[in-house]
Amino acid sequence: MYGILKSTTNTGLDSELLATFSTPLTIHSNVTGYASDTVGLHRRANRTQVQRWELTTTIAPSDNATEFFVNNVTAAFDTPVPIRFPQMVIPGHGKASNGIRLSKKTPVGMDMDTYPDAPLLTVSGTFNPGASVIAAQDPGGLGRTHFMIGEFIQFTNHKKIYVVKACNADGTGLVLFPALRKQIVNGEPIIYGDRVTMMGYYDLDTAFGITYQDGILTDTGSVKFVESLT
Repeated sequence: MYGILKSTTNTGLDSELLATFSTPLTIHSNVTGYASDTVGLHRRANRTQVQRWELTTTIAPSDNATEFFVNNVTAAFDTPVPIRFPQMVIPGHGKASNGIRLSKKTPVGMDMDTYPDAPLLTVSGTFNPGASVIAAQDPGGLGRTHFMIGEFIQFTNHKKIYVVKACNADGTGLVLFPALRKQIVNGEPIIYGDRVTMMGYYDLDTAFGITYQDGILTDTGSVKFVESLT
């Protein structure tokens, strides 16, 4: 499940969530720039490298929304909160028994129900800000360096979230969007699956408080979070 985390600890377990997301859920990419059409209907456009993710969702109804209420009113619009970032639904994309989403099907001969965890994958090489093609490696030797198109990942030295555009089977040619905001170095762990954590602000238009549907169940309506880039 995805939702607001109780703390920055995110190992993929549902017990780490203080509130869970419900559909409809929208993942939006906010890119700054401009575009205009000429008299001849030619498009002139320019965009910066600045990009952030925005989530619009509802909070699943609950008969115990005390933690969400406190989180909502105390964080308000100026304090980022940790969020387990939703992964895309990708056919053939398995999950380990502890809820960690795997970036490839379970290794041959290994029962997914007993597969203990998603393996540690790290950066292969050093890549500077602005790079959009990097390489991954598997220090554990399981041979699982491939990422699926549409997966969201991040790196341990900064919390920006990236989406995978393409990836070769050997982990090279790992193409990211947007381009790197900070340098990543050889051996740096890659965070993927249900461990991806977005530090997000409640949007300015979010209502801060709680609404009860029937005196027991709460109804938060639509809630929007914007990615913190600091």
